[in-house]
Amino acid sequence: MRSLSYTLSGSSRFLTLSITFISLFEVLCWYYLFQNYNLFTHIQESEFAFDKISGHFFSRTIQETFFVFILLCILAVLKIILIKQNTDLRIIHLLFIFLPIISGIFAGFAMYPVGGLDLFHYIFKAKMMAEYNANPYIQIARNVAPMDPLYIYDPFPNHTLGYGPLWTLFAKWTFRLTTIFVSSGTMLSQVIGFKVINLVFIAATSFLIWQNRPDRHSKILALVIFPGNPLVIFELISNAHNDAMLVFFLLAALLLLKKGQPMSLLAFTASLLIKPFALILLPLGVVYAVTDKSVPLKKWLSACALSLLLFLLCWIPFLDSPKLPAGFIAGMQHANAIETASILSLLMEGAELINLPGWISSLLFVLCVGLTLLSAGLLILRFLQGDSLLQTAAATYLVFCAIMTNMLPWYLVFVIAAAAFSKEWAELAPAYLFTFLGLSFYLLSVWAWYDSGSSTFFVHMLQGGFLTFPILLYAIFLFITSLKRVNKDKSLEPFDQTI
Repeated sequence: MRSLSYTLSGSSRFLTLSITFISLFEVLCWYYLFQNYNLFTHIQESEFAFDKISGHFFSRTIQETFFVFILLCILAVLKIILIKQNTDLRIIHLLFIFLPIISGIFAGFAMYPVGGLDLFHYIFKAKMMAEYNANPYIQIARNVAPMDPLYIYDPFPNHTLGYGPLWTLFAKWTFRLTTIFVSSGTMLSQVIGFKVINLVFIAATSFLIWQNRPDRHSKILALVIFPGNPLVIFELISNAHNDAMLVFFLLAALLLLKKGQPMSLLAFTASLLIKPFALILLPLGVVYAVTDKSVPLKKWLSACALSLLLFLLCWIPFLDSPKLPAGFIAGMQHANAIETASILSLLMEGAELINLPGWISSLLFVLCVGLTLLSAGLLILRFLQGDSLLQTAAATYLVFCAIMTNMLPWYLVFVIAAAAFSKEWAELAPAYLFTFLGLSFYLLSVWAWYDSGSSTFFVHMLQGGFLTFPILLYAIFLFITSLKRVNKDKSLEPFDQTI
């Protein structure tokens, strides 16, 4: 009779049965989500979401969805464990490894964006540009086309756009191309069109990861970690957040920087032209570039010139009014003024709740900026001690989002992409913890808003306790280990040998 240890480590039959069992359960989970959040059934509803389900958290549908999200996370971790322990993966194993990824993508396409209505905001702003020749940084939907049949879908009709011009131009042409190929300007066709664009960027990001892994086993593992991650599928396919595009350019910038390519600055500029949040990674990039003496200054100057050209080319189509800067800033301020679970948001909301004077709010803002910069500095210190460039960038971005922005689950996607470059549980465990927190956040928020009987501020505190504070605890852990390294070895090596 075979021993358990032999069965677990060496039996191809056990591996085949295990992967088959896990994969089929994942497929069933995605089928359940498709059945209950069917895009084609709910497309006529402009604000369908988890909180619109009768009974809220105590409804059978929400509780089953909560269980399915937990199950998807558990199955994903079990699959990673199996793949890590077995390097000799055969064709039958690969078929069942990638089957749930493909199923999840199909389910994501067929699901209503129940996790966020931003997609409808993208689409209507794109229509304003494509059909009404409106400038979304200056004009608002309510004044441009309030009678348009798609107007009711825009969740922010009274606000200008807060995303960068590169994304805005992509959105405009996605709308136009979808209208041309489908011969329809319906919301259903546009939702599918925008999801297709996101899938292209997911595929491009996956290709970057694949190309930069050293061997076949690492490549397979990386594809399971990133495009196969349930939070990635849910946020980038089902909800179609534009972070798919952001993550691609950020990852490209970091990989080019690691290879000593000044064109990394061009990719970084592209990420800034999608969401300015990426600016928090500039100090890390500068430290790396300054420390790396192998690239001539002339090449960096050429990259700066091309980056400036890209910046100007993206903004030129919108330079039709001196109100552009104010409109763009107003759009960003609206996005970040939404009360959420970030530290800054909680402090500002608390200050307003107890009627503190305005200068206190200003002081709190300055303190949060200082805390963010201090955190970024400590993480750069870890990088100089040997941490990988990608992991340092992901942690820096994550801490910035947790402190300064409206911390939301789709911001975690970049962390998952960075984790795809590692086989170590030190990087994989936080990524899958954040996957669980990100998926569960939606359903626990439904309970907090509708079933807990709590005030608005306490709901945000609950959300912070579930999503933001674990991220900060993770950052504190990184800082403590960084200090321990300094005490052990005062001489710091400037470069790590990993990605």
